[in-house]
Amino acid sequence: MGKEIEYQYYTWEMFDIDVKSFKRLYQGKYPNKNIYIVGLFRGGLPFATALSNTLDVEMGILKFQSYGNKNDKEVKEVLFEPKENDKIVIVDDIYDTGNTFIKTQEWLES
Repeated sequence: MGKEIEYQYYTWEMFDIDVKSFKRLYQGKYPNKNIYIVGLFRGGLPFATALSNTLDVEMGILKFQSYGNKNDKEVKEVLFEPKENDKIVIVDDIYDTGNTFIKTQEWLES
């Protein structure tokens, strides 16, 4: 008959392990720096929230709007205020092309 489908699950336990791994990475790489988490709406918010809570640091949200073409994005809402010397950590999902991340980087540099 048809091909058998093999399901793989990403459990909350695996999610928690990944959050703790990132915590060790950031604390090791930036031990004396203020870290500010920016979650990209929607895909980045679950992980950004968990990471912000685990690191006990502030978090903001950046939301984009697409116009017709998925690659044509503009910043729609900014809900964050990092301090001048904060190290900004951008959190997004890895669902698509990476264009949102590129637009975020361009926006932050402008």
